[in-house]
Amino acid sequence: DQELRVALQLGPDRQEIEVSAHLDRRREVLAVRDVGLVAAPEGGRAVAALFDSDRRRVAQAWVVAAIEAERGVTATRLELAAARAAEAEADLAARIDGSLESLRAQTGARHAATPAARASSRRAKPPSAPRPAPQPPRVLVDLDRLHISDVRGEVVGTPTPPPPSKPSRTSGLPAPRPGGASPTPRRGARGYTEQEKESLGLEALRRVLASDTERMVDLRAKLGVGADAIDELGQFFELKVFAGPEEDVVLLQPSQIERAQKEGIYLAVVSNLEGVEATPTVRIIPVPLEQLRMLPTRATRYRGVTTARSRVFHLEPDPSASPEPT
Repeated sequence: DQELRVALQLGPDRQEIEVSAHLDRRREVLAVRDVGLVAAPEGGRAVAALFDSDRRRVAQAWVVAAIEAERGVTATRLELAAARAAEAEADLAARIDGSLESLRAQTGARHAATPAARASSRRAKPPSAPRPAPQPPRVLVDLDRLHISDVRGEVVGTPTPPPPSKPSRTSGLPAPRPGGASPTPRRGARGYTEQEKESLGLEALRRVLASDTERMVDLRAKLGVGADAIDELGQFFELKVFAGPEEDVVLLQPSQIERAQKEGIYLAVVSNLEGVEATPTVRIIPVPLEQLRMLPTRATRYRGVTTARSRVFHLEPDPSASPEPT
């Protein structure tokens, strides 16, 4: 990595600061500390500094165009969101609500056809721990013992992206406390794999949408597709699955960003899957790139999951389910 510094003249004082990317307006040159940053959020934000309107979309468009250029595809133009902000915002809200209503209609029809809302496929039970642990092993919830509290889902959130994060004023590492101590386990060993957790998340999504393995196809084994599943209507779904509480920040890969910009995807965030008595939540966010805000990090992370305009489904214990065998 090479150093890249920008000089600032503050009155009689001249200061230099280190940056990852900088656009020289006079020479029309984009300088980056590493060539890989051209197609990263740092390069997008540097280019977006040229524009006064909706720099977030400009940065996103630049990242996708740079990725295409690296693949040998000439980016002939960037679609820039500029004026008519009020009209664009109204159009965004209409598209979001239209997508959510379409999703509600599709789900309602499926649940009417299958009242029990049980998918045809059943996941394998996670393997039990090979030996006893000081704490009980952490297991995934059994979806067969749950029902959907409201098959229509609840529309929540706002179509406006969240405001930018304020930079932290603190820096550096915390001072170590005297004495020290060895780490002690507070939770039992995890009794499931990451793949089992992701598969359970996909199964939860299928159930709230009254779908199954035939109507919603698993794409996770196909690299570079930019989505985890596709349904019989050709709609793409990208999964973000959490064993515990829902997180507000998610990571999107370049292929997922490209898929979202070209064809559109639903971002499905599944949370609270760990524990025998867990009550999972499935949040479905339409047009995620226009609702979430890209964070200033090297990885392409987006914030605003918990406040985005979305349809949320809650899975709760089913009183009619048979008790767990002892």
